[in-house]
Amino acid sequence: MKIEREPESRVQFISSDVFRGKMCGALLDIDEAYDYLVNDDDEAIPFEIEFAAVFICLSGEAEIMLDTKAYRINKGDLCVLFPHSVVQKIRKSNDFEGYALGANIEYISKIQIPSTMNHFLNISENPCISLSEEEQKGLIEISNLIKERQRKMNEHPFAEDVMNNLLMALCYEIVGIYTRRKPIEQQFYSRQDTIFRKFLFSLTKNCKEHRDVAFYANEQCLTPRYFSFIIKEKSGENAIVWIQRSIMVEAKKLLSNRQLTVQQISEELNFPNASFFGQFFKKHSGVTPLGFRNGCKIIA
Repeated sequence: MKIEREPESRVQFISSDVFRGKMCGALLDIDEAYDYLVNDDDEAIPFEIEFAAVFICLSGEAEIMLDTKAYRINKGDLCVLFPHSVVQKIRKSNDFEGYALGANIEYISKIQIPSTMNHFLNISENPCISLSEEEQKGLIEISNLIKERQRKMNEHPFAEDVMNNLLMALCYEIVGIYTRRKPIEQQFYSRQDTIFRKFLFSLTKNCKEHRDVAFYANEQCLTPRYFSFIIKEKSGENAIVWIQRSIMVEAKKLLSNRQLTVQQISEELNFPNASFFGQFFKKHSGVTPLGFRNGCKIIA
C-alpha cells in the first residue's frame, strides 16, 4: 500500500530566518534536515526532496551531491533544487551557513512562465552558480518579501496573486543570473567513487523495494562480489549495512508521522508484516517502532 499525502496549496518555507546549513526534504521535519547537514558524521545518507528550493551559501563551504553530480559550493554561491532531486552531504566546513526558500510542488505547478522553460532545463542540468553581492542581495530581498507576504495571506484580498507574481519575479531573477554567468562545474571522481555514489543515489529510490546487494550490483553491471568489495573499500562498511541504514532512515521518517499506523508503515516499506518490521527496527535501533515514535516530535 502506498501512502497518499494531503497536498498543500501554499508556499512552505524551509526557514524563516538565516540558518546554519539547513536544507529540508518535504518528508523530513526541519530539525531532522538541520541535523543532516550540520552534524559532523560520515554516514550521511542521501535524501530525496519533494519541493523546489533556492539555497544561497552565506559563509563557509560544502561539497554536496545533487542527484549523481558533485558540486563544491562557497560563500556567494546559489543552488537551485528541483522537485525529486536527491541531495547528499559529502563534507562541509564548520562555518557553513546559508539562506533558503522552498515551495511545494502543488503551488509551483500553478505558476506558468513559458518564456523561461528552456532556461529551466539548463538550470536543472547546472544547478549551482556564483552570485555577485548585488545579485545575492536582490534574491534575498525578494525571498524576504515572499516570506512576509506568506505571513499575511489572510490580510489581503489578492494575496494569492501577489504571491504568484513575487515567485515569478524570483524565477526571472534566477534566469537572468544564468544568462549572465557561467554555472559552477561539477566535481569528478574516480570510477570507484562514482560506483559508491551511484549506489547511495539508487538507495534513495529503491531501498523500499530492494534489499539485496545483487540488485544494486546489477544496476552497475558488476558482480555482487566485486561490487561489495568496492563499497567496503570506499566506505568501510558492507553494502548490506548501507541498505539497512537506508531502510531505517525511511522507517524513522514515516514513524514521525503519527497519522500512520505501524502496519501501514510496514506495508509501505514492503515488510511481510508489522511483527517482522518491528523485529528489524528494534535490532537496528535498540527500541521498538512505538518506542521510537513516543520520543518523536509530531509531524501533522
